Amino acid sequence: MVVNTCAFIRPAVEEAENSIREALVWKSAGRFRRVIVAGCLPQRFPDALPGQFPEVDAFLGWDDFPRIAEIVRGKVPGGIARGLPSWLPDHRLPRVISTPPFRAYLKLAEGCSNHCRYCLIPKIRGELRSRPPDSILREARRLAAQGVKELTLIAQDTTAYGNDLKSGIGLSGLLKNLDRVRGVEWIRILYAHPRGLTEELIETLAQAEKTVPYLDVPVQHASDRILKAMGRGMTGKEIRRRLQKIRRRIPTIALRTTLLVGFPGETPRDFLELMDFVREMEFDHLGAFSYFPETGTPAARLPGQVPEKVKEERKAELLSLQAEISRSRNESRIGRESEVLIEAFDPDLKITIARTPGQAPEIDGITKIYRDDLAPGSFHRVRIVDALVYDLVGEIIETSDRQPVTRK
Repeated sequence: MVVNTCAFIRPAVEEAENSIREALVWKSAGRFRRVIVAGCLPQRFPDALPGQFPEVDAFLGWDDFPRIAEIVRGKVPGGIARGLPSWLPDHRLPRVISTPPFRAYLKLAEGCSNHCRYCLIPKIRGELRSRPPDSILREARRLAAQGVKELTLIAQDTTAYGNDLKSGIGLSGLLKNLDRVRGVEWIRILYAHPRGLTEELIETLAQAEKTVPYLDVPVQHASDRILKAMGRGMTGKEIRRRLQKIRRRIPTIALRTTLLVGFPGETPRDFLELMDFVREMEFDHLGAFSYFPETGTPAARLPGQVPEKVKEERKAELLSLQAEISRSRNESRIGRESEVLIEAFDPDLKITIARTPGQAPEIDGITKIYRDDLAPGSFHRVRIVDALVYDLVGEIIETSDRQPVTRK
């Protein structure tokens, strides 16, 4: 068994450790001969893990992945490559799609050079390393040939894509090229740093035929004082202007964000400013996390650490506000038409699960359709007839020819 791990924040570390313990129980019961732990946890704790889990047969950091087949076969010993990782996957890497066959994630880059003061990614994954555009396009074409219709573009910071390439092709140029890949119908962008939302990129998002009107922009906070302490490189006013500009240019765009509450020094006034920002911006989707003082980050040494109880109270208050906003925005969609992509039929609930362009897989709400004859991976047009806090209910009004996604 290969346990691939995350170690970005404390809950991820705890989840990874629990998964390792479970795997070792199965090994002791004879279900597996060997247990190998890979990914960010060994990369972050190369010295401590072997002593913590001596029954594990091998630990693999990020740069060890090219040797994983040989290590699994036991032909070479597993060891954690030291130092910052430099390996970058490309189109030659074999892939088994673990998502439904009609959608896939496409990684644009590895690492991050933003160095936000609460974040360990540069220390775990290294500095930004963008894949060559040709490599991404070749993988996209291969995925399309396999039947993938929706590509979700990911990186630690997608808007930084290409900043390290001599070709000068950034995310805007890449999107224009991906727009011409036959077979792909929807292209979605996650993890877009607001600082990278340039005029050129916004115009590309408005004009690209296949890039859906959806953008995930983790802003983290709205208080200038907290944003500066976080090292985000923007003020609250600048963030507002970028988001407002996007909505003016693409009125139908669905915006998702992520916020961090309880950062060291966050006062009640800072939190109220964040709440006002959320009320003003009315995000379609929002995730909130409590700050964790991760060892090795500058923020962990800052004074004014916020008590855990206060963090949880603020997060609950923020999510409660977002629930009201989400319901209101969903209700405003009743009577409108939208294209949807069919995900699956749920026999227990007797509904078909679908998604509009404004609903990303696994992290946003869904569109429920009370029919059982719609093929997964097919596109249809629906009229929204009801709205819940996070989900929509749609009725099929067209089942054949596709129409362009509406951006106006």
